[in-house]
Amino acid sequence: MAIYKGKTHTIEYEYHPGLKQEAIVLFHPHPLYLGTMMNKVITTCSIAARQLEYSFLRFNYTGVGDSSGFFGFGEYEATQAMALMAGVLQEPVKYHIGFSFGCNVIQYLWEMQNPPTNAIWIGASINELLSSDTQLKQVQAMIHGSQDPLCSFKGAEQFAARHNIQFFPVAGADHFFNGQQIELREQVKALIL
Repeated sequence: MAIYKGKTHTIEYEYHPGLKQEAIVLFHPHPLYLGTMMNKVITTCSIAARQLEYSFLRFNYTGVGDSSGFFGFGEYEATQAMALMAGVLQEPVKYHIGFSFGCNVIQYLWEMQNPPTNAIWIGASINELLSSDTQLKQVQAMIHGSQDPLCSFKGAEQFAARHNIQFFPVAGADHFFNGQQIELREQVKALIL
């Protein structure tokens, strides 16, 4: 782990350089519900990126681990991500991968990017009012557990259909893909390849 020191904040992160000249940036679940960059879904995605020799960057949002500050409802976390990517990454970003609340952080990030980066959403906590139809075209795929008790499977499936997003259900998986990490890893690899 490393610490990025900004003008007004510090961000705890892990950056792993890969042989490919593109990076995957990972956005963890809700920090007020114990979400961290070490979450097993985020860790599974980092393993997928590493196995395909992409660089990856994951970080703790404000107030999590050794990152300074307080919960910012997704908007401040997106600002934090912009600063960290500019300060750490040497290669272009191929995908943002968000898990749960991390999908909302990516939506705020799109407001700051021109052009916005493509994304993969996992177990998406969907805020339909946050992004335009044009921005939602950046979502290349959604992966969702069929038994997710926290973020509606049916709601995610309908959202994907409305916005013409590829939808990949994981049969029997709960929100955290307990016991389904290998299937999740292989699905992520197939999408980012």
